[in-house]
Amino acid sequence: MFYKLVLDTPILEMEDSSWVLTLPTIIGRNPEHGVFLDHHSISRTHCKLTVNAHESLLIKDLGSTNGIYFDDNRVDQHQLFPGEKFQIGALTFHIEYESDTDHGKPAYKPKSFELTETAPMATLKKSDLPEPTRMTMEKVPEKKWWEFWK
Repeated sequence: MFYKLVLDTPILEMEDSSWVLTLPTIIGRNPEHGVFLDHHSISRTHCKLTVNAHESLLIKDLGSTNGIYFDDNRVDQHQLFPGEKFQIGALTFHIEYESDTDHGKPAYKPKSFELTETAPMATLKKSDLPEPTRMTMEKVPEKKWWEFWK
């Protein structure tokens, strides 16, 4: 059985929006990894996807700066099911089953790259904003911290 990782967050700068997975694989901002995500909220070596003894897909955080999230909760490890939404850094994904015929499509690899520091995600407080903006924000629903990155 094969799995496909699908990006749900629209990012214009990213070359790919889905990846057929060869497991185990590492996801990160390093182009040498199985899934290369060129986004400032993603650590160089962010997380790992593996299959356990029961053929269930598992995701494990590898000590990343911005973590992995399920239902707004940061987790170290989680069992993934097709269609389930989850976050890696500020990006939202889901998993799909993949047919045998699509397996083996090569992943995008850049010709050159720069591994800068991962930018930690921060929460904006109303008190950090100028007065006119604070007044405007009182009329707008609060955003979750990762929605400021989209």
